[in-house]
Amino acid sequence: MKESSSKQEGGIYNPLCNMNDKGSCRKRKLNEDDNISNDINEEDNNLKRKKQRKDIKNIRQIMNIFNGIFNWIVSKGMNRIPCREIENINDVDFFNFNNVLSKHYGSKIIFVTDDSISKSENILGDDNKVGWITRRRRDVGHEWLIIKLKHPSIIYGIELNFDNIVEDVCPHLSIEVSENNAIDDIIKEEEFILNERDKVGNFTTFTKNEIEDNVSDNTKVEKNKDMENIKNMDILKDTENIKNEQTIKRVENIKNIHGTQNIVNYDKNSKRKSYNFLDSYKIDKSISDLLEQQNTPWVELLQADCVDFLKTVGKKKTYYFKINNEDLIKKPWTHIRVNLYPDGGINKINFFGEFISLFKKHTIISKQKIFLNKPENGCTLIYYHCDHIYKGHPKYIIDSYKTDGFCTKRLINRPPIILRTLTNNSICNSSIFKFGVRGIVENFSIDIGNYKYDHPECIQIYLLDCIDILTLNLLEQKKIFEEDEKLLKKKIQWIQLPPFKITTTNQKKTFFHFNLLEYNLTHMERTATHFKISILPDGGISQINVIGTVLSTSL
Repeated sequence: MKESSSKQEGGIYNPLCNMNDKGSCRKRKLNEDDNISNDINEEDNNLKRKKQRKDIKNIRQIMNIFNGIFNWIVSKGMNRIPCREIENINDVDFFNFNNVLSKHYGSKIIFVTDDSISKSENILGDDNKVGWITRRRRDVGHEWLIIKLKHPSIIYGIELNFDNIVEDVCPHLSIEVSENNAIDDIIKEEEFILNERDKVGNFTTFTKNEIEDNVSDNTKVEKNKDMENIKNMDILKDTENIKNEQTIKRVENIKNIHGTQNIVNYDKNSKRKSYNFLDSYKIDKSISDLLEQQNTPWVELLQADCVDFLKTVGKKKTYYFKINNEDLIKKPWTHIRVNLYPDGGINKINFFGEFISLFKKHTIISKQKIFLNKPENGCTLIYYHCDHIYKGHPKYIIDSYKTDGFCTKRLINRPPIILRTLTNNSICNSSIFKFGVRGIVENFSIDIGNYKYDHPECIQIYLLDCIDILTLNLLEQKKIFEEDEKLLKKKIQWIQLPPFKITTTNQKKTFFHFNLLEYNLTHMERTATHFKISILPDGGISQINVIGTVLSTSL
C-alpha cells in the first residue's frame, strides 16, 4: 500500500526516497537542474567565444583590406600632388635652368587686385626692391595677380623668397597656370569697362542689365535712381555755380542712361592700385568662363596647404618646390596666377624652366640667322661641373642681361715662372647647353667684358647633333650628360672644334669672333643640338653668342 501510494504521489518510484526524505529529494532535483543549466550556459559561452574570435578575425581581415585600399589611395594621391617641397638646397636639381619669370625676358603683371603698399612687379626683378605687399584686406575675398610670360614656358621648379617682409608674410598661397593668350584681351576689356564707369562717376552706369546685376533685386528702386540721375544731369547743365567745361563735357557725353557712353580723355593704360571684391570677382568670372569654354582651365601648380608660411618663416626665408607631376612638365604655359590667402606679401618668385620658341616656317625655309644661344630661343644650361667658381654662374654666359658671366678661381698649382702654356694643367670645368632647335652653327662671338684682366688663355668648344636627346625633358637630358661626364671613356661622341685662343694686345677689345666658315668644316660637322664649352686653364668670360640657322625644331 505504501509502495502504490508513493508511486501515485511521486510519479516515479525511487527506493532511496521515502516519505521522510521528500525535502532532500527536491534539493537533489534542484541541484541537477542547476548543473544542467550550467552546462547549457557554458556551451552558450563557448559558442559566443567562438563567434567573437571569428568576428575578430573577420574584422582584422576587413581592416587589412581597408588599410591596403587607404595606402593605395594615399600613394595615388601623392603622385597627383603637383609639387613637393625640397628641404635641402643641395637636392635642388633645377637651378641650371632659366628663370622664365624674370622681367628681363618680358614677363609682366597684367592684373593685380591690390598693390597699395609695394608694387607687384617687384617680385619679377632680381634687384633688392621689396616684393609685393598688399593692403590689410577688410572685405570679402583674397588678393591675387596674373603674370603673362613673354614666351610659352615649361616649368620644372619654383623658388619662393620672403626676405625683408617677415611682418607682412602671407599665411598661405597657391599658384595656378594656364595656356591661353585670350586672357589678356579679357582683362583689357573688363578693365576698360570698369575705368569707363569710374570716369563717368556717379551719374550713371553703362546698361540697364549692369545696373540690375550690380545692385539688389529691387528693380523699381533702380529705375527710380535712373530717373533721379536724369534730373540731376538737367540740373547740372542749368546750374551756374557748378557750371564748368569739364563737367558739361562729361554730362554731354552721356548719350543714354541705358546706352553706351563716350569717355573724354580716357587712358586705356591706366591701372588701379586696388580693386574691391565685386570688380575683381567680375574679372575673375570672365576669365574663368573663357578658360572653361576653350577647355584651358587653371591648373594648380602649388597647393594652398603646402606650407604654413607664418609658422615656418622664422626658421627659413626661401622655399623650393619641384614639379612632381610629369604631365605638368610636358606642356608649356603662358599665364601664371598667384593667390595670397587672404592678404600679405611675398618678396620674390622664380620659376625655373625653359622657353618654347615657336619659329615660323619662313625662318626655317629662308635659313634666317638667329642667336641659337638666347634663352628666349630655347637655349638652356643642362649640366656644368666646376669646383672652383669665383664669380657668376655658367648659365649667365648665354644671358645678355647678366654681365657677370662666369669666372673660375685662379689655378692653384700654377708654376712660379710661366714658361709655356698652362692649358694642359687646367681647372676641370665644362658646361653643356642645349639649343632650342637643331641648327647649323656659323659663328661664335665671345665677350670677355669685365674679365679683360682675367680672361682665359683659350676656350675649347664641342658640338653634338642628337635630336633624340633634344626631345627629352631637361631633367632627363641632365641625367644623361651627368652620367656620361663621369666616365673616363665618354659614350657621347662630341665633335671637338679647334681651340679658340684669346689674345689681348689691345685692352679695349673685349669681343672675339670664332668663325667656323673659315675652317674646312662640312654642314654635318657644324650641325648641332647641343654645345659644350671649357675654359682653359682658368679665367672668365662675360657672354657667348652662337649665330646659326634653324634646321628643325624639337616640337
